[in-house]
Amino acid sequence: MELSDIEANLRNSDYQYRLKAISALKDYSVEIAVPRLLQHLHDPEFLVRTFVAMGLGKQQTAESFAALLELMKFDNTPSVRAEAANSLSLFGRIAAAHLVQACIQDDHWLVRRSIMAALV
Repeated sequence: MELSDIEANLRNSDYQYRLKAISALKDYSVEIAVPRLLQHLHDPEFLVRTFVAMGLGKQQTAESFAALLELMKFDNTPSVRAEAANSLSLFGRIAAAHLVQACIQDDHWLVRRSIMAALV
């Protein structure tokens, strides 16, 4: 997908277009993908935020790490927090202490299960 199409889809009010655009960012460099993913960190649609978390895990930067920590700790939707934890685990050892702390503090089973699976 061309970058102009991605940007148009990211602005679309229909979340399915935003999902498609966020998925397409996987084919772009960190410099292009991460800022666009970060713009949708607080998207009203939880599926979009879930895809953002997946994308940030594949585009590893200090900014994406910080954004994933924010999602894992503060997002209202357990599936988004769980996906943020999965994506954080892709960063390796640097994420381990954060994941353990989140496992202790987050009482939702899906988040805990995702963290435990990532740590094993």
